[in-house]
This record gives sequence, structure tokens and C-alpha cells, in this order.
Amino acid sequence: MTDAETRTDAEIRGLILKRLYELHSKSEWVDWDNFHELGLPQQEVGRYLKQLHELGLAEGKFVDSGENEEYADVQVRIRARGADAVESPNKRPPDVIIDQSIHIHDPQNVTFDIGKMNAVIDGFPATLGEKTEAKSLLLRLNENKLLTGLLQKWFSGQLTS
Repeated sequence: MTDAETRTDAEIRGLILKRLYELHSKSEWVDWDNFHELGLPQQEVGRYLKQLHELGLAEGKFVDSGENEEYADVQVRIRARGADAVESPNKRPPDVIIDQSIHIHDPQNVTFDIGKMNAVIDGFPATLGEKTEAKSLLLRLNENKLLTGLLQKWFSGQLTS
């Protein structure tokens, strides 16, 4: 059983919303082809994007294929409410679950909770732009396997120069 098969619908909606959040700075409207790296079938991505649209977290253009309730094309953009849901767990609807932890497995079993870091960032004396950039960096770090691997070695004392 793959990781995608063990996720709940709310977790998959969160995964897709988080990916949409990452892509929104590159283009206002995002084509559904940009979600293939999540390992989900394209029609399934389309259905989850439609659910995010219905929840008011994304705005979408959905072109029906005319058969089997499938889509021929989907374009979406994140709404402010969707960005807030990614950045602030307290603004997230219960229909969306986003794993905000970076799990670094070493002898000390370190877990880095991004949600807690976001709360610390919010309370830190800095401009809104600086806080937004810091939160974005944390999210990108969580997605980067190379950096999380390096951090794993660093925390376990195995990183050498």
C-alpha cells in the first residue's frame, strides 16, 4: 500500500492545497498538470480541486469531458482564504488537514513542528513580509528531501564537511 493510499480525503485536500499555495507565486492560474508529482491520478486531482473550490479555498475553471463525470481540463488559483488555511492552522477548515511537521528520524527522534514555528514567527517582531517569507521558507524546507536529509545527518552528528 502506498503513502497516497493511506491518506484520508482531508489529508489529500491539504496536500493539494499546499501544492497550490507553493505554485501560486509562479502563476496566478495553475493548470492541473502541475500536480502530477503528488502521485495522484489526474482525474482525482481534478475532483479534489473541485472540492477546494466548493470550500472557498480555491477558484477553479472546470471543463467537463462529457463522459463519466470526468474533466477535460482544470485551472485553479488559490484564494486568500486558501492561503490563510495553509499558513495558519487555526484558519483551516476541518475538511483540510495539512501535515506541518518535518520529521527527522535520528537517534534522538527529532520532530520539527512547522505549526509551532509559524506561531513563534507570528509573535516575533518583524514585518508582515518578513514573516510571510519565513513561513514560505519553512514550507519549502518541508518539501525538500535533500535539505531534510542533510538536517537528519546534522542532528544525528553524522554531517561532515
